[in-house]
Amino acid sequence: MLTFKQNTKYEMKISKQLQKLKNLNVKAENCLTRDEAKKIISKATKAQSKITF
Repeated sequence: MLTFKQNTKYEMKISKQLQKLKNLNVKAENCLTRDEAKKIISKATKAQSKITF
């Protein structure tokens, strides 16, 4: 069982990854090249894997 301090740290980690995904979504909408898109997809996959239970 997580203590309050550990649980808060875990929730902050999730919120940080969600913020990253939001920022990557904006970048994805504005990207112009395939290489840019591939990098964004890679970063989004990594961020998503960190918040998946």
